Amino acid sequence: MHTFLRSQARRQGGYTPEELSMLDQVCKTAVSRLGLISRDEINDLAAGVLSLYDMGSDDPEDILRDIMLVFSTGRRLKRRGMAGLPGVASGAGKTLPKPPAVGPSGR
Repeated sequence: MHTFLRSQARRQGGYTPEELSMLDQVCKTAVSRLGLISRDEINDLAAGVLSLYDMGSDDPEDILRDIMLVFSTGRRLKRRGMAGLPGVASGAGKTLPKPPAVGPSGR
């Protein structure tokens, strides 16, 4: 996981060793709690952690809470057979489409 974070750091302009250490710990905690074993899922999780951090979330507990929510929701949807449906998030880095704009009449 730390290798993935370091490789992303090189591509995105760099993180301090302290930031990498904190992000690595968030990833390890989330992987352990979620019971992830697939390299693809772990890399998706690490990418999601980096995305949250890059969007301005710098509290490790907030990042952990948010990434756990994304992955646990994606897993529930997969079990229900909904993960492949358009607009349904299946993991980190995936988002739901924005709802249509509401006009001045509120409709």
